[in-house]
Amino acid sequence: MTLRKLPGDRWTAFRNGGVGHADLKRLPERWSPTRGIAWRVSLPGYGQSCPVVWRDRVFVSAVRGAQREDCLALAFSARDGRLLWSQQIASTFPTESHYLVSRAAPTPCLDQDGLYCSFESGDIVRLSPKDGRIAWKRSLVREYGPLVNEYGLGGSPTLTRDAVVVLVDHQGPSYLLALDRRTGKTRWKTDREPRKSWTSPICVEMGGRELVIVSSNGAVDAYDAVTGTLWKRLPGYTGNIMSSPFVDEDRLYIGATTAQRDLARPGGRTPQGSNACFRFTTEKDRPEIVPLWEAKKATTDFMSPFVFRGHAYYVTAAGILYCLDAMTGEERYAERIGGICWGSPIGVGDRVYFFGKNGVVSQIRTGPKFEKIGENTLWSPDENLSPSEDYTPKNRPAGSRGAAMGNIDPVLYGAAAVEGTLFLRTGIHLYCVRG
Repeated sequence: MTLRKLPGDRWTAFRNGGVGHADLKRLPERWSPTRGIAWRVSLPGYGQSCPVVWRDRVFVSAVRGAQREDCLALAFSARDGRLLWSQQIASTFPTESHYLVSRAAPTPCLDQDGLYCSFESGDIVRLSPKDGRIAWKRSLVREYGPLVNEYGLGGSPTLTRDAVVVLVDHQGPSYLLALDRRTGKTRWKTDREPRKSWTSPICVEMGGRELVIVSSNGAVDAYDAVTGTLWKRLPGYTGNIMSSPFVDEDRLYIGATTAQRDLARPGGRTPQGSNACFRFTTEKDRPEIVPLWEAKKATTDFMSPFVFRGHAYYVTAAGILYCLDAMTGEERYAERIGGICWGSPIGVGDRVYFFGKNGVVSQIRTGPKFEKIGENTLWSPDENLSPSEDYTPKNRPAGSRGAAMGNIDPVLYGAAAVEGTLFLRTGIHLYCVRG
């Protein structure tokens, strides 16, 4: 069972397609607000998506306006941060911009010929990576009905051999949709039961068969990537509403949270037991996905589970890092790191980078014992990095649930990595750290 391996000058999707690393030899190890940051650019809108990279270009998405009426895609020079092009797409489902609602949360995906941007307005578009020209555009709201979710949509698209796949799980009619990369036409649409979830699908190959894997509020589902037919369902999971599945060799890992319990479907397992591992195997000449282990204490929150060099990592809503043996699920340690992580980790060499939402990036040495070998900050506490235009007293989170959740800018939402370089994204800034 395999995921596509990419060279070290590309980072083409959310978590690089579900692997969380590329063919890298090194990444920067030391930086601060005054040292090691090659450039920082301000963005013309707000976004919670991760950057994606193709060789000498880095791309981000954003939304702008009090009703998120403008959907934006932007391309920058990876070398110096110069803006190469920008494209504005009018939202077909404008709704209030708010701290508690996703704002350009889905990460774009990318191939040599197309940048595929999906927005929580239900708009999905293919752009030319070269100049930003629109090749095709679809409005899922106009075609399939309004999106019903008080916190918006968060799932990122993924690529199969020929299609871009979008997961739309919400309180209304939900579905998994595959669009032809070249034309944007529907290849297949598979209906799903309504549910609240913000997870992203991944695409894997198993015995020559391409599968789309979805872990979402109550179940883990595997679909045939060519037809959209449900191939396998593993029910009874609780709290798998935010973190996305991860694949390492012949194993599939899912994450679940104990937070947001009012949103999770009741299942046969506890949230801890829903942080689980499965094995792709063959039984009686038929491919199968079989449970391998369930965690005893480890949970994860916004961050997806991450596996690197034989160890599985989970960060709780309280900022506690759990390290488990990737094969057996046995706990190796549980330690506090630099803060809560909303972005997913990246591994290279002998270390794993954990991206704290407070801008603190912790480097942990791989292995069964906890060893912090680096900690870097992206901004100074006295810097004013909060945007002003989107946040009126009406939706500012002070004294509200937003404050309790920590939704106060700046927030480090995610990262992309290419050889020797990290691209880090907050709501209104894109950073390049080079070393």
